[in-house]
Amino acid sequence: MNYFKIEIDHLQSIKHLELEVKDLNSGKLMCIVGKNGVGKTTFIKSIASLLRADIFKETSSPYIFNKNSKITYHIDSDCYTHTYNEKFKTIDSKDVVADTIKNKIIGELPLPHGERFKFFQAISDLDKEIRQKYIAEDYKTPEKLITWYKNIYTSDKFDELKEVTINKKQYYFLPQEDNRYIREDYFSSGEYFILSIYRLIQQQKKLIVIDELDISLDASAQVHLLKELRDFCKNQSVTLIFTTHSLAIMKMLENDELFYLENTHGQCEITEQSYNYIKGILYQFEGWDKYILTEDKVLLNFIEWQLQLESNKLRKKHITIPIGTAGSVIALMRKNNGEEFFSIGKNVISVLDGDQKDDKRYKDEPNILFLPFESIEKKLVELYDNDSNNDFFKGNKVDNKVKRRNKKFFDMMERIYPQNEIFQFITKSDKLKVEEFKCALQKFINQ
Repeated sequence: MNYFKIEIDHLQSIKHLELEVKDLNSGKLMCIVGKNGVGKTTFIKSIASLLRADIFKETSSPYIFNKNSKITYHIDSDCYTHTYNEKFKTIDSKDVVADTIKNKIIGELPLPHGERFKFFQAISDLDKEIRQKYIAEDYKTPEKLITWYKNIYTSDKFDELKEVTINKKQYYFLPQEDNRYIREDYFSSGEYFILSIYRLIQQQKKLIVIDELDISLDASAQVHLLKELRDFCKNQSVTLIFTTHSLAIMKMLENDELFYLENTHGQCEITEQSYNYIKGILYQFEGWDKYILTEDKVLLNFIEWQLQLESNKLRKKHITIPIGTAGSVIALMRKNNGEEFFSIGKNVISVLDGDQKDDKRYKDEPNILFLPFESIEKKLVELYDNDSNNDFFKGNKVDNKVKRRNKKFFDMMERIYPQNEIFQFITKSDKLKVEEFKCALQKFINQ
């Protein structure tokens, strides 16, 4: 099992949504975030419905469906379709999903619907057997699980954890004095959630989907859990798709792990976006008069360095936010023009590298400033090519492979000079254009 695609039509708030994963063996995390009500849980349920056709019947109102409701799954060369059943007022399918596929996917919903809730219900009925095994010392020490807890909570609380097997299933408890113990269902909600995630990843699936990964965990535990899951996915070639509301988790995700689900009158799209793009929409950056959206931290630092040279000329508060690609920067600015989650449109501009200036998509776009050279990194390479013997380069000879990778060359020079000295050197090469750029920024902030 390698390829997976899901298409959802006319289901609750979703008129159409699709997601394609071309390589389930890539060992990738996919975090999907979005505003409340856009369809995140419906999306997770839709994947889980491939395994349990009754999941919507058990967890949702029948009024979320209509005669056009449909979910289509493409898995490798196979296709399965769930359509609306008028008689039962839900969606179901006559397609038989092969066990080889079912055994490679697992979906987990929040309590009280997920697999962890079933364990929670079952274990209370097994207390007598657990106690007998405890007294008879018929248990094991689950070293891997103890390490899992220690890595996430950075404490030794679970060092004495024990495991018993009943009816081929494993249950856990912490021994106490006088033959007492704390059963797993009496762990805190966060501790029990961590155990449930551990159970999920031990099942050797290719695709795992989890709704609300951050439930009941503090920010530190969330970050450590994310690291453990990333390592697990890479080592086991597993794809994990999950939703979250946690900024702590979002902030720790890598560039290709964070996705934004947008619902525009039912037409939904899942796109890869940066942390700041999503934070701007969902949580906003409040308390500023002016907002400068830009591509990356190097450009951000150059802008701030320019403005700080004459900070006494600035009459209003501003913030510069790195968003990601030029397309993402402009998309966020356009979105703000309609929704005003930062501020009214005239208080928000985009600053792009100069190599975007001739892009037809941005030519007629208001509120865009362009760097006076292609990019900071490219300008530094250009100056090296023109005069590699300049004292600034300290006699460093750079091979073409490094030069072609502009950011790598910039990083190399950062090991020699602080950024502001690199900026100063670049600025000297075109003082007039840089001065015009700075004045345009000052004018925007002060107007």
